[in-house]
Amino acid sequence: MMAPPAEETPMRGNPMKGSPVKRNPMKYAPMKLGAKHGFFIWCVCLVASVLCVHSSMADEVGKGLAEEQRRGSANISEAEDGSVTPAGVVKVPANEPMMPARGQHLMVDLSGSNFDALNDEKKMKQATLNIVEKTGMTLLGINSFKLDPQGVSVVATLAESHLSIHTWPEHGKALIDLFTCGAGFNLQKALPIVVEQYEGDIEKSTYSVLPRGDYEITKSTKHDKIIAQFQPVEIMSVHKYKKKVFEIQSPFQNIQIWDHHDTLNDEYTKHTIRSLFLDGVMQSCASDEEKYHETLVHPAFIASSIAPKRVLIVGGGEGGTLRESLKWKSVEHVTMVDLDAEVIKASRTYLPSFSNCTGFGANICFDDERVELYTEDFIQWFDDHIGNDICDSAKHEARKNKNELYDIIILDLLDTEDLPEGEAWAEHLYSELFFERIACAVNDYGVVVTNFGESPENPYNGGPPEPMTSADQELLEMYTKKIEQIQTMSSFFRHTRVYETPVPAFRADWAFAISMIPDRPFLKTNADDDMSSDEEKIALTRATDNMGINDFEANEVRVNLKLRRGLHEKAYPLEYYDGAIQHTFQYPTGGWDGVYCMNPSNKKICEIDKILFNKNYEGNYFEAKLNDKADATSGIVAKQDIKKGHVSGLYDAATSLKLPSTDIEFLKTFATDSPQYSTFKKFTQTYGFDGGLGGTGDKFILSLLSLHTFANHACDHKPNLDGIYDALPWTRELFDRWNPVAARIMNELDHAVVATRDIPKGEMITDDYTQWDKFSFGKEERLAILKKWVG
Repeated sequence: MMAPPAEETPMRGNPMKGSPVKRNPMKYAPMKLGAKHGFFIWCVCLVASVLCVHSSMADEVGKGLAEEQRRGSANISEAEDGSVTPAGVVKVPANEPMMPARGQHLMVDLSGSNFDALNDEKKMKQATLNIVEKTGMTLLGINSFKLDPQGVSVVATLAESHLSIHTWPEHGKALIDLFTCGAGFNLQKALPIVVEQYEGDIEKSTYSVLPRGDYEITKSTKHDKIIAQFQPVEIMSVHKYKKKVFEIQSPFQNIQIWDHHDTLNDEYTKHTIRSLFLDGVMQSCASDEEKYHETLVHPAFIASSIAPKRVLIVGGGEGGTLRESLKWKSVEHVTMVDLDAEVIKASRTYLPSFSNCTGFGANICFDDERVELYTEDFIQWFDDHIGNDICDSAKHEARKNKNELYDIIILDLLDTEDLPEGEAWAEHLYSELFFERIACAVNDYGVVVTNFGESPENPYNGGPPEPMTSADQELLEMYTKKIEQIQTMSSFFRHTRVYETPVPAFRADWAFAISMIPDRPFLKTNADDDMSSDEEKIALTRATDNMGINDFEANEVRVNLKLRRGLHEKAYPLEYYDGAIQHTFQYPTGGWDGVYCMNPSNKKICEIDKILFNKNYEGNYFEAKLNDKADATSGIVAKQDIKKGHVSGLYDAATSLKLPSTDIEFLKTFATDSPQYSTFKKFTQTYGFDGGLGGTGDKFILSLLSLHTFANHACDHKPNLDGIYDALPWTRELFDRWNPVAARIMNELDHAVVATRDIPKGEMITDDYTQWDKFSFGKEERLAILKKWVG
């Protein structure tokens, strides 16, 4: 027989966090249907499916009509207008509002039943009638057939639609199909009734509960009781083995733990995995939780300018974030605050691998002596233990002196898209006040990292989906809000990065935001005071401030070195994260700036690429005029008249050598007295310049293969070329806080130079370079920095 076409299960706008997945339910049948059996049941189901009517009309169907249908009656009723209606069909009045074309579909591959039951037509028919009665549905008619040599087919036509079963007694199996468009009908609750009446074993059977038709699952509808039967979506939408291991309704949320077969593998598999769901939303899957937890935790330790001793974890009740933090040898104290004690209890019992610290701590991470565990609202905990006045300079200093601030804060909270609306605590999370206090709760070189949920897909670069559904609009608003929240977070720190990694269980790339070095107003005041009195100390502060971002952007070998030195021996290597993975975290995907640029108010910023990536090849505008003296008469000149605002320097970005400030200091520590070093220093002073716009990290950039290599220093500080930040003030929005456009082209922006005035042909080109020795300070202080870095 011909299989029906693959159906598309709606995914966008629901907790599945993924793209639509095409599934053909016929491919999951445990055996091929015989021609006689298959054609019959396909035809019967097709006829039954067209009888779905509005469930509110069910009461109009009398018992007498139902009895006639049970006997197979084909009576026809005549209306006043002369039209006829077949018996069993409820005619909806013309003035009745049109109901959406949608329903709920339960499909069961029943196993574990017995030959006698499945081969008994009367028994199967009665079991079907029992199901209709026990589930409260309305019967319109029923037909049953005994097949040769064995097997039974039963089809019940319902006011709500249909219920059918086709049996294979010799295998103890049957295929069951229950479709209803009755409002408020929960097919998950009907499942055990169906399996019991047909004498099957629910643990041996497979099933799925799917929305059909015009369902649009959005944040505002996904908690409706009709929608609830499709959750957890990752479980109910896949026609594979599933078993609910644990469920409890805590004072805060519904907690479920399921065993199920791999939802991403289209073939049958015996491999069973275990997943945690809160209010129907997947939180972790044992098969790939390391991808999430290692990606959340370890980049923060890599970015830390010091060997972190004190860590604060907010959320993370399953234990994975705590486990990864305790793998670091430097960690002396971890404070963990999670709202729901029931999540922790369930995880200890049913998800033991998540909190297994054997080999580098207590067997169960929650019991480690370094851990201080609180189960309460974080906002209240913060006020009680840190204080809502922590951003007061004196209070902050007092906490700092008592060693009560944190080196790293990890926010493992609900995904921002899943925060409940209207709840005061949820509104406070990710707010300006929230991030300000978080920034005040970390030490001077502190790092904050947070989960930011699903990343926007790259197709947003091509503009909004067409047509734009309400679910599409909700997704766009969700991503836009995330950008605003990340920008708010970044306004309290020197450096912020957004990175992501694919998490198969979430069916999406997962986003994280990390911020380094708090930019607190009162600390700025102190820094200004120091700058006038002790320039060496400021140089030290500036260099170490940039160690976080320079380490985050370090090459893979340096990251691996830090992992090997920093992790407990039995914790290394990690399951997923390493230097190569970290190297992929340098830039966010294009979906972020795609979303940002869909806002018309961002149009000018989003057209920066038209300024940068023009066809103004620098060889057409500049030419080298060099001599042996390498003095002010040697350099590059304008090859033609250059207008004010002309942008160049992109070839420079592609070919330059970038030296992070920390590397310069390490080089000075080991090579100050070397004549070769002196030669290198002279060359870099002559042709290098200070870079590091927009939180890219303080660095010295050495032009190598660009004509701009030979641009002269403007000793009078009146250059005819200047960096884009100073030359085009309107672009400062790209740098003053995290911006998804700037985040993807930061190196280009760092190298771009703009003509500050009209430059006539033949004029020497000058740029306002900052000298190498701006980084300089004492050797002992450089050694102190080096010691901090290596832990």
